[in-house]
Formats: sequence, structure tokens, C-alpha cells
Amino acid sequence: MISDKIRREAFGYVQAGNKAALLELTALHSELVDTRSQANNDTLLIRVFKYLREDIVEDLLILGADISAKDKHGMPATMWIYATERTDLLRSTIILHYIYQKNIFL
Repeated sequence: MISDKIRREAFGYVQAGNKAALLELTALHSELVDTRSQANNDTLLIRVFKYLREDIVEDLLILGADISAKDKHGMPATMWIYATERTDLLRSTIILHYIYQKNIFL
């Protein structure tokens, strides 16, 4: 079980764009990848899309983040791309998700 302190650290690293610290923390606590925030029921991937942290998307997908997970409003991570009008990021994410699901490496 993830402590509240570690959970808050992980979400704080996403918000701050601190990829190195986030990856270090997820290496120590792999269950963080799909852990939920207490306030919004966000996963790290949802939060990455909310804050447009493009450089972290691929890493979370590689770690097995659930791209279909929804926040407390029933909104999946990819819908936040539409909210921010970043459809180019959606296309890239779908392609990356397919590649990792099928174990296709370019």
C-alpha cells in the first residue's frame, strides 16, 4: 500500500514536471503507476495529460499505466487532450499505446 506522503510526492512531481524524480519514485513503488489521487481520483497518467507533461506520457505507458482509467467525473486521460486542444498529443499517445500493447518496437 502506498502512503499518502509518497502518493502526494508522485502527483507533485507530475505537476512540477520533475520526470527524473517521478521515475525514481515509480521504480521504488511500481504500484504508483495506477494509484489514484484523493481529491479527483486521477491517475498519474490523467494528471500528466491535465498538465500537458508530454515528456512523461511515454514513460508511464511503458510502465503499464491504464490509458482507459477515468477521473471522478468519468473523464479518461485522453479527453483532457481535447480540453486543451492538443489533438496532436492524442494521436501520438494512441500510437504509443498500440505499440506497447502489441510489443512492437521500432
